[in-house]
Amino acid sequence: MKHAALLVLMGFIVAVIIDAPSGVFAQEDQKKADKSQEKDKGQEEEKDEEEEEDQPQIPRELAERPDAELSRLARRCGRDIDWRKRNDLDAAIDEAHDTGRLIFAYVYDRSRSNRFGNKFKDNFMMSGPFVDTDLIAFINRKFIPARFYMNLDFAEALNLKLVDVIVPGILFISPDKKVVHKYDSITSASTELIYHVCRSVLQKNPEYNKPGETLLEREKAVKENPAHLRGRYLYGLELLREARWEDALRVFGDLAKEAPESRETVEGMYRSAWIYRLMRRPDEAFAAIEKAQKANAKVGVKIEGDLLLEKALVLLGQSKRDEARAIIEDLIKRHPRGVRTPEAKYFLGAIHWAADREKDAMDTWKEMAKEHSENPWAKKAAAEAIEQGPLVNGWESYQWLDADMLAGDSGGTERPRTPEEYPQVVADAVTYMHRTQRVDGSWRNVKGQFEFRYCITIIAHMALMEWTDVHPEGTQAALKRARKYIDAWSDRKTGGQGMSLWDHMYALFLYSRLAMRAADEGMKKDCLKHAKRAMGTILKNQGKDGTWTYGGGPSSFTTGGALVALWEAKQAGLKVDEERMGRAADALKTMKNAESDTYYYSVGPSGVFDDGDVKGSAGRMAVCYLAEYLWGKCDLAKLQWSLEKFFEYRIHLKRVRKSTDWHAGKYANASYFFFYDYWFASMGVKKMPDEIQRKWRTELRNDLLEINEIDGSWVDTHLFGKPYGTAMALMILKDSGPPDAK
Repeated sequence: MKHAALLVLMGFIVAVIIDAPSGVFAQEDQKKADKSQEKDKGQEEEKDEEEEEDQPQIPRELAERPDAELSRLARRCGRDIDWRKRNDLDAAIDEAHDTGRLIFAYVYDRSRSNRFGNKFKDNFMMSGPFVDTDLIAFINRKFIPARFYMNLDFAEALNLKLVDVIVPGILFISPDKKVVHKYDSITSASTELIYHVCRSVLQKNPEYNKPGETLLEREKAVKENPAHLRGRYLYGLELLREARWEDALRVFGDLAKEAPESRETVEGMYRSAWIYRLMRRPDEAFAAIEKAQKANAKVGVKIEGDLLLEKALVLLGQSKRDEARAIIEDLIKRHPRGVRTPEAKYFLGAIHWAADREKDAMDTWKEMAKEHSENPWAKKAAAEAIEQGPLVNGWESYQWLDADMLAGDSGGTERPRTPEEYPQVVADAVTYMHRTQRVDGSWRNVKGQFEFRYCITIIAHMALMEWTDVHPEGTQAALKRARKYIDAWSDRKTGGQGMSLWDHMYALFLYSRLAMRAADEGMKKDCLKHAKRAMGTILKNQGKDGTWTYGGGPSSFTTGGALVALWEAKQAGLKVDEERMGRAADALKTMKNAESDTYYYSVGPSGVFDDGDVKGSAGRMAVCYLAEYLWGKCDLAKLQWSLEKFFEYRIHLKRVRKSTDWHAGKYANASYFFFYDYWFASMGVKKMPDEIQRKWRTELRNDLLEINEIDGSWVDTHLFGKPYGTAMALMILKDSGPPDAK
């Protein structure tokens, strides 16, 4: 097979009052959304064409046909935002000049340049925060929203480089084509975070935060008649719609003091609770709800269901799922025709999902979507039901982030951490792994082209077994569930062809390490039995030339990884054919560039990419030279040389992490090699002299601390998802050790 064809086969692995239709915004704010829905038919042809162009290539055997009605609803996610003509920056700039508003430029693809994943990440945004009706109304009101490809023309028009924006991202663009703020590399689909970023941008750029005409009218009316309660309430409502939340809270608070048993107090406290929820201030939210309920006992505004839902959402944010579920179930029973009842049903499904009641979640979402198909929340329910939404794929959570995540100048969903925070970072990561384990003991990857649940679960087990002293009770329980799941998979004796080779390679690492740590002979014997089974599958799938592949022709890093795993099996006590391993290591060496000693992707230059250049090879050199060293094919000095190249050129791995789910640039680097290469580099570093170890361990540790996600996870590629990235990071952090490690 030609190497160009081989590269094509590569793929390692997101109201009730005054007749508001939903949320807290009143009827006039829904007009744009209604208009957008009216445009759906007119846009259907363009949208279908766009989807056909963007659709990732899913292997035929893995392609599924989800419910047609649910798929239709899911495709409409995010359309209620009044997106301007796609990729028309000039028209958006003209409108920005005319209106004095910023362009909300949602950049969702790199010019359809990659093979797999940006379509999925776009789905997570469109069916995540861009479904929230209140956020939609706010974006439509305050910005000029438009969707863009990050192609060369768009980048040059904004004086950017293609690598400057990691999709999905949001660029806030001024009428003079200046990017006043960049919010990209988004791997947590969060309504609250988008609100925070938008508010922060408007506060820092007040010249583009001009009050709307209705707000000016309401303000004038209050000045002319300050005793008119309704006028003051409506003024506060406009402040809320303009995201001037602090001002709105003052207005509603004054009303509650002056007229505690008025309709305006009921409505104002309801809206205050909504604001406090988004600001992550639960005590104030509960207090506002209580005031509204107390006042409403005498006023009788039809808002009981809305208040119940707000209370449930605050409880859900605090991880009090059982309490939230009880309230929502009561709400649905008592207010079956309530305006926010469909939204409540969606969140009931979300609670089921978080509690590992997957069938109940899917049934709830499917029933809700079909029963309330015209409701905005039906679209999101449909997306989650067919597993295209951010919640089921681990990119959205209703458990609240720390309050400090909603403060400061946010440029994305990562939060760089200091070396001193190492213990807390590890603790948060372990907690994340506990939280995302499914009831069967597994961890999921993003639903897409490939199913890597077994592989990721094996890696997760390897990671947690290194941190049994962190949240020990939960960690031991997680390990027990995972081990049961992995053993059952191993006992099925599956083949190791193609992508499934990775399952067996990591299984060999796991069982070998378990055997070396076994407390008694019985446990060790059981681990070695499973290790031997994994080894047998790996050897059965070894090529005649001595190399390994995960599909297509030989690949250097697959061969190197298999050889390292087989070396660990030998250390665990398995009998390994030394002569055969020697031939395999010799075969690995044939995949080198003879002039530079760098490793090609396969047996020679691709003819498409310069994958033999050290800028493209440095990552896989870490695993390949480690394999050479372990099997006696190079000395320690040569391994050290390869690691020097890794640390010198790892910047090229950093640049593609999260940015694409395919090979990028002249050197064919790919995001899904990031943690793989770093992990083997961390193993190689442990072979170095102490002084060199300390230096390189520090660099490994700091690299990972710099890219920690706000929810405690890590990501290199959407394909494997956050549990994979977090597990790999935990193993690398264990190898690197804390800052004071000797």
